[in-house]
Parts: sequence; C-alpha cells; structure tokens
Amino acid sequence: MAEVNEFIDQATASPSPESPPSSTGKKIAMGCGCGCLGLFLLGLILTIGGSFWAMGKLDELKQEFVDMGMKEGPFSQVLVVTKPPTEPTFYVGQVVRIEVDTDVPIGILAQTAEMNGVASEKVYFRGQVIQVGPGGHLQQGLDVKCQVVQASKGRIDGGVTGPAQVVNPANLRN
Repeated sequence: MAEVNEFIDQATASPSPESPPSSTGKKIAMGCGCGCLGLFLLGLILTIGGSFWAMGKLDELKQEFVDMGMKEGPFSQVLVVTKPPTEPTFYVGQVVRIEVDTDVPIGILAQTAEMNGVASEKVYFRGQVIQVGPGGHLQQGLDVKCQVVQASKGRIDGGVTGPAQVVNPANLRN
C-alpha cells in the first residue's frame, strides 16, 4: 500500500508537460470546422422553420374550405378524382385532376389542377394554375386565389372571381 501512495505522490508532484503552441494551419482548420458547423445548424433551423411555416399556410388554406362546410377528400401527390363526391369536398395534392361530374361545391388546393367534368355548383381553387379542360364546364363559376386560369378547351359560366390572369376569356360567361 505504501508503494501505491508513493506512486500517486510522484505522479501528482511532477509538473505536467506543456503542449506545443497550435500552428496557424490547425487554427484555420478549427475555425473552418466551426464555421461549417454553424452553417449546417443555420440551414437546419431554416429548413425546420420553413417546414412549420409551410404547414401553417397549408392548414390555413384547408381551414378556409372547412369553414365553407367542406370535408377533406383524399390526399396525394398526384390525385385523379374518378368518383363523384356526394357532399361538399375539397381535394389536396400537388397535381389534382377532376375527371367526374359533380353536383356539390368542390375545393381544390394544389399547385396545378385540371377540371374535366361538369360542375353544377361553384368550384373553389387555391393554387398556381387551373385549367378547364375538354369536357370541363363550370356552371356556377370559379372562385380562385391563383396566378392563371386557363379556359382554352372548357367553359366557365358565372365568371371567375378572385385574383388571376385568365387565358382565353372568350370561354367565360358571366
């Protein structure tokens, strides 16, 4: 036991060796590493924050349809509606195509949409571009918040309400 105590006393009594000063290269490398870590964390924070902002906007737009008494229909990246809704419904997707006739109000929340059926009630669109395609006939009009309404092959009675550039307005009837 005395030997162990003597070893501990020697180990703690001897001065610790001093480390050599860091070279300029090591300092630059450490600074670059810290900078890269900072940029990564900033990018991560912006990505997460942007996702929460986008989801909040999506929820806000969905709530607009819910407030109109619509229920949420199927959701998909590319959504093709082939079954007519039986109650006021809104559809969410990046690309939404309505291929059926409908006699209830419908809403579309998408980047682009195509309406190829006859809608006897008003259609609501929130997105970038909606096209009223062949066989598309909106009898009560179209309410939009979008950039472009393209009615080149279909017909819109009741006009377009909301901010949008209308392509081929000859197919519009108020």
